[in-house]
Amino acid sequence: MPSNLKWARRSNSENNFDLVLMTPEDLDSGRVLDLLDLIVGETHRGLSLSGRASREFRRWAEHPDTPLKSDAYVLLSNWFCTNSGDRRSMVASRCEDLWDYLFPCRPVRRLSSPEPGKNHSIVPTEFGNWWSAVLGVQGDEVRIQKPETVSPIHIRPPDDKNEASPNGRSMQPLTIAEAKASLAQTFGVAPDKIEIIIRG
Repeated sequence: MPSNLKWARRSNSENNFDLVLMTPEDLDSGRVLDLLDLIVGETHRGLSLSGRASREFRRWAEHPDTPLKSDAYVLLSNWFCTNSGDRRSMVASRCEDLWDYLFPCRPVRRLSSPEPGKNHSIVPTEFGNWWSAVLGVQGDEVRIQKPETVSPIHIRPPDDKNEASPNGRSMQPLTIAEAKASLAQTFGVAPDKIEIIIRG
């Protein structure tokens, strides 16, 4: 059963993936801590969820009105998104239980790089794919951004001549790909979820 907790991004910055619980009063902090205890009570190849992630989940469970740092949920998901045999461990299964309580869906692929030293760093494309799925499950109840904060983006055909802006500088036209990338960053979704319609 999908989680009924509602999430938003702390910031639309391309370098910040911390999440904010929109209704912190809905969180059962005791359940989070119990599920976390079950994870750290298991080991696989002498390993369990990192102390870094465990400490952040404990801190956040006590203060759910504060942002959940991306390191914590990425390290949690690595256990069940890996292609190695760790995926079939009891640690991974316990991590899935905590994830499923917190989030409405799991990532299709690993959110971080498998390279040593980068297992906590998010791959923006993979985050975008997962975040789009989260927003899809949450539906219209989640407001991504207030309309008045969105600036219009003007797109011109490639053969159009550059126009001069009020300050006398040349205004370079945006390509469709650039416009999609800009809108995706603004709304916290993947570029392939953006549709642009040009009417002649």
